[in-house]
Amino acid sequence: MKFIKILFIFYSGIIFSQKYIPIDTADKSERDLAVSAFKKSNKQYIESIKKQYSGKEGKLMVKEYEGFFKDFEEEIKKGTFCFDSRFIDYSNQMLANLRKDNPLIPNNTQILISKDPSLNAYCLPDGTFVLNMGLFHWLSNDDQLAAVVSHELSHKILEHSLKKQLYLIKNELSSKSKGEAKSIKKQKYNKSRIAFDLIKNKLYATGELSKKNEYSADSLGVILVKASSYNQGAFIEALQLMAKYDTLKPKGLNIGTYKKVFNLPNQSFRDEWLNKEGFSQYDYSLYKEKLNKDSLSSHPELKNRIDRLKKDFPELEKKSKKSISSTALKNLQGIAKNEQVPSMYFFEEYGLGIYLCLIRLQENIKDIYYKEWLGKCFEKIYEGRKNYQLNRYLERVDPKKQSESYQQFLNFMWNLSLDEIKNITDYYTQKASS
Repeated sequence: MKFIKILFIFYSGIIFSQKYIPIDTADKSERDLAVSAFKKSNKQYIESIKKQYSGKEGKLMVKEYEGFFKDFEEEIKKGTFCFDSRFIDYSNQMLANLRKDNPLIPNNTQILISKDPSLNAYCLPDGTFVLNMGLFHWLSNDDQLAAVVSHELSHKILEHSLKKQLYLIKNELSSKSKGEAKSIKKQKYNKSRIAFDLIKNKLYATGELSKKNEYSADSLGVILVKASSYNQGAFIEALQLMAKYDTLKPKGLNIGTYKKVFNLPNQSFRDEWLNKEGFSQYDYSLYKEKLNKDSLSSHPELKNRIDRLKKDFPELEKKSKKSISSTALKNLQGIAKNEQVPSMYFFEEYGLGIYLCLIRLQENIKDIYYKEWLGKCFEKIYEGRKNYQLNRYLERVDPKKQSESYQQFLNFMWNLSLDEIKNITDYYTQKASS
């Protein structure tokens, strides 16, 4: 999950954000309403399960869903979701547009906007749709967004989550979830993030069943888009865009940026901060490709999905009208970009937040907004270092899994002393308040 974010932060144009004010997080009343609506929805869903399934099978399914819904409800209460009306209204209108000529799409849907800045969406068993805020930034136009939404709607229409639970129960694999839940409780750090990832991973099966479900959702998704006013060619485009983000080689963070940002009046830049850890025990030739590019193949199945859609739906490759982003989406794209660091801050990913701030300052060294967030994130890093909990917020260098640019960043951060971190924190927090 972290490296999907690391990858995505590179692909953005320069938008000056000095005047941007983050979305208000004092939204307890909206959260309470969402929890109430969610409880009502999942209660109805569980009642429908009780009517459809009986005996041990029914009891196990009800127990699984009750635990699942309870976990997800906690995520709503903790503030994982954004209730900004601009995102909600836009998403509801898109859903209405798709539903207009597609009677298969259920009416009892609730949309939630996750603060997660990665390009993803998913559907819960009760029909609750979660759209990551990252969708609004990384996708190019309304048609591509409609394609992703259609894919997730198809998962619900085809009841993939329900069929997955039946599969697990019939194969006596339901104990796996219990083991995963117990392992989370033993986690020392990032329990919330790990638990939330587990919730999402529970939605669809893995392996061959997952591949089958993904393609059937693709196929039905194409049919939904074709019946709507949206451009059908955007379905392939959306998948290609995700694949593109997996294979491009972004420029990363230049050494000169470190020297510009951290050469302070009260603390001159020290070249030794850039010293790299020695990893003589590793055969770097094995990881040459990883070390030479800032990318991660997180969707290796995408190419197969794209090729299969082109074969089964040749009309998708025909030239069609050019997709143009609506004014509403353009506004949301800018907001979603500027919400990335606040989202990382919320998820306690302060190291990643600093990395992104440096990327943004590399684009525009005078950007006040990112200097302010740089100070906030460093303040948390200082607290972590002071309390011997820095591992909670900052990864260790791992040449097998990390890009060269990110390894350099982690080396820099771990090379800083407590006093040096304090000086950087004081400078940027005071600068932001002046």
